[in-house]
Amino acid sequence: MMLLAENQQFLQTSYPTFWELWNQLKHKQIWKQHEVVPSYVGLPTVQIHVNGRPVYLHSKYNPEQEAERLAQQLKDKVEQHDHLFFYGIGLGYHVEKILSMFPDKVFTIYEPNPWIFFHFLSYKRMTEWPLHRLRYLYVETDEASRKRFFAQFANALETNVLLITLPSYERIFNDSFQQFVSQFRDLIQSKRINLATEWSFSKRWTLNSIMNLPTTLQSASIFSKKEYFCSRPVLLVAAGPSLQEEYDNLRYIKEKGLAYIFAVGSANRALVANGILPDAVCTYDPQAHNFTVFWNMIDKGIDANVPMIYGTSVGYETIQKYKGPKFYAITSQDTVTPYYLDSLDGSEIIDDAFSIAIITLQILAKMGASPVILVGQNFAFRDNYYYAKEIKRGEKQTAEVLEHERRGLMQVKDVYGHLVTTNESLNQMRLLMEHYIQRYSQIEVINTTKGGANIAGAPFIPLEKVIQNCLTKKVVEENWYMANNENNTMQMVVAKVNKMNRSLTHFIKLYEDILALLRELEREVARKKADKMNKVFARFDELFRHFTQNDFFNVYVRPVIRVYTEVLQKEAKAIWEEQDPIAKATKVIQSFGNYLHICQQAYNETVPLVKTYLHPALANNDKKVWKRYKGFSGEFQYSNQWEKKEIKIEKQEPMEPDIICTYYETSQPNATIKFRFKGTAIRIIGGKHVNCSTQIRIVIDGYKEKFSAKDKRFSVPFLPGFQQVLFEKTGLKDEIHEVEIELLNDGWFIFQGIELNADGRLMHVDEVTIIEELEVGKRIRCHYKASFNQAGVFSGLGEETAEFIPPESSAEPDGDFYFIMVDEENGKKKLIADRVVQHSISWEELNKVGYIFGTSVFFGNREGTIRSLKGGFAFRDSNGNISLTDKGLGAYPLDNEWDKYVLSINNDDVDIFNILSGKQSWCQENPMSGLEHPVFRYILSDENVNFNRVFRTKRHNGKGISYDLGSNLRDFRGFRPMLHC
Repeated sequence: MMLLAENQQFLQTSYPTFWELWNQLKHKQIWKQHEVVPSYVGLPTVQIHVNGRPVYLHSKYNPEQEAERLAQQLKDKVEQHDHLFFYGIGLGYHVEKILSMFPDKVFTIYEPNPWIFFHFLSYKRMTEWPLHRLRYLYVETDEASRKRFFAQFANALETNVLLITLPSYERIFNDSFQQFVSQFRDLIQSKRINLATEWSFSKRWTLNSIMNLPTTLQSASIFSKKEYFCSRPVLLVAAGPSLQEEYDNLRYIKEKGLAYIFAVGSANRALVANGILPDAVCTYDPQAHNFTVFWNMIDKGIDANVPMIYGTSVGYETIQKYKGPKFYAITSQDTVTPYYLDSLDGSEIIDDAFSIAIITLQILAKMGASPVILVGQNFAFRDNYYYAKEIKRGEKQTAEVLEHERRGLMQVKDVYGHLVTTNESLNQMRLLMEHYIQRYSQIEVINTTKGGANIAGAPFIPLEKVIQNCLTKKVVEENWYMANNENNTMQMVVAKVNKMNRSLTHFIKLYEDILALLRELEREVARKKADKMNKVFARFDELFRHFTQNDFFNVYVRPVIRVYTEVLQKEAKAIWEEQDPIAKATKVIQSFGNYLHICQQAYNETVPLVKTYLHPALANNDKKVWKRYKGFSGEFQYSNQWEKKEIKIEKQEPMEPDIICTYYETSQPNATIKFRFKGTAIRIIGGKHVNCSTQIRIVIDGYKEKFSAKDKRFSVPFLPGFQQVLFEKTGLKDEIHEVEIELLNDGWFIFQGIELNADGRLMHVDEVTIIEELEVGKRIRCHYKASFNQAGVFSGLGEETAEFIPPESSAEPDGDFYFIMVDEENGKKKLIADRVVQHSISWEELNKVGYIFGTSVFFGNREGTIRSLKGGFAFRDSNGNISLTDKGLGAYPLDNEWDKYVLSINNDDVDIFNILSGKQSWCQENPMSGLEHPVFRYILSDENVNFNRVFRTKRHNGKGISYDLGSNLRDFRGFRPMLHC
């Protein structure tokens, strides 16, 4: 009884709710069904009467031996998990055994039977257990108590949890056990999904902020336009099903300029389809596909005249594709822009929300717009429609409610006081909007949505009455977005770029210093030197504090790993309360070691974007002194030992990843790069790392020098320090210089490009600048500019007009490429582009302007003919005859231009025509009837021959021939021009 009294005292102090539960249950008759009896070896076990027969929670022979067997069975699984969840404590034999075997594991006790738990209190002293490792202690009394526990447990759940059940509980309490397991698994799965989503979006928010920052810094804040909106009416137009009733009213408002019309989400589609051009479109969705919301406007060129107001963490694809004027509002998920933008007004940061309407409402409120008039803001279904009828989506291209939107259905009051059907997601949006309407009570909000859910704080008034009573005069200034939009923040950014670059290298040093302390702690644990451990703890605290105050950590790493930071904070609280130095040190090593590894991974994922994309785009001061040429620029001639590397943005959606940076890497001695340049100064740009070479030779006009790329600041396991100046030479004569760079040993050499003096020019070793100097194998530069799926314009033959079109091509190119001379015929030179100059364009679009079979172009006074290559119309066999199946030998006839020129000139050393980029080239021919498709294996029928066109590809080392509908456009296929001049 004394043991029970001690445990009761412990419960009364530490778990008072259990003490109250004990007082409620101790007199109930159900106690008689549970009896503690001795086993054969004298140790107690619990006997329960089930259907008139006794069963035992623990072995009636030897409970400790049984616990030992269970612990051994679970050993491998326990080692793989951090948190042990014991369902059913019994008298605690198995719990004690497993915890003694694994002194570093935290644990939770969940007892589904309160009477068994209070028997346990009579036989085990809880204060002797490792309570510093105990996360939760819970006793279930009914289903409601179980649900309360799951709600609490979910908030602090780490996903690495192992459920351990005493086998007898599965047999004796099967129904309640199965219910618990089902709910437990759902909880774990849901938490994993949420963690994955949070992890994914955390990275996305930061990625978008990085990619959008150059545009943001060259744009104006929407709050710089307050004067146009303060105390003026603005219609916040959403895409709800009630929108279709308001087109006439909206058209009238637009024509008379009675209020600004801001379209949110998909509403722009419905408005444009009905001839109503909004005064602005608003967007913030971080996902890659967000740009599709505006695709109709982009495709028709309407976007050029409609300003976009974007949250700075919006999907960067939207910002890149939308060509119209842009204004930004910084969102709370963006940690990047506030760092570089010193002039930021913190009061203008917009809270992230799960509806663009709520984001826009905040913007309008902060600008003092009033009244804000909600249109099409249903927050509910109407006649089985989710959107206005013009908004087509999903596989069935419908605006109706989709199957997944029917989950969590409920009914709420509409604006007329009737019930209307909604779902949990829409209802949450409504409640959040009500919250912000209450917060910004200084502005008037009117809801005109007929049949929509009632929105507290926004009285319902039909739009025609609002027009009659409130919108009585013209207030819109059509060109509000055109005046004084220049942003002069770029100069102040340079200092921040330099500061962040210093933080990058300091981040690595802090990481290594902390890692060294953890290793020191491991040694002291092995020696059991408690006094030494305490000294290390003090140094560790100070160093880790500096680590978390590092600029790179706070701007780029912390936002990406926010989920793991929260987990560490929960673990750290328990760790620092630990009194045993060895146990404390063990936990510090494990928890902080894991966290450091996650930080290092986040660094490696983020730093290429910062160093190879963002900082070069921001460092505009250098552009006045230095002109940069990227490593994939066509002017560089690489020997075959080089490996082309790409830093890509991988996307969860079925979209091709974007290439952020292309660079070249080798560790092969004698690997070379050759080029020429005209100018007085040159820099070699590349990566530095502890494993990089110290023996790299550069020869300029026969004069040899060496440089090193080794730098101990960038160590394993971190990526190299990109965009470093590896070599610099100034004071050269302003003439053409021949350059060769060669790796002399087997260290790394990472090459990203060069910089020349601002008026310098880089040239390929085979480049000429006038047509008369061309001969077979020589090349001449040319410019090509085009819009999406529209044939473009050639210009600037022999001139350096812009950066090169990437070897992987572009859907909307505006850059240079090389024409390579391959032959001469009837006194005219035949030249083939060294790359596909435009992808995502159909054969038919090219044919419309004559780019398939030939059309005239002029370069100054010189006339030439542009056309596509002849690629053959069938496969060929080993004898050079027609084959209807692909033999991997190329096309028939043998003298087709792809095989005759592209493949014969391209070689193993240099990918001259960039056929390894993966882009396919449209050719002139129709494929032959009866031809078997090389991939899908269907036979081309007579009736389909005229609709299909041949293209050539990199398959079989460039010998691939295939065909597709000439109307199809693919991002892996496009236009490779041939010039007769």
